[in-house]
Amino acid sequence: NSPLGLAAVEVPSTNG
Repeated sequence: NSPLGLAAVEVPSTNG
């Protein structure tokens, strides 16, 4: 999970 959740291949853990 990326901090910004910009990758479509992963579930965003944080979108802020």
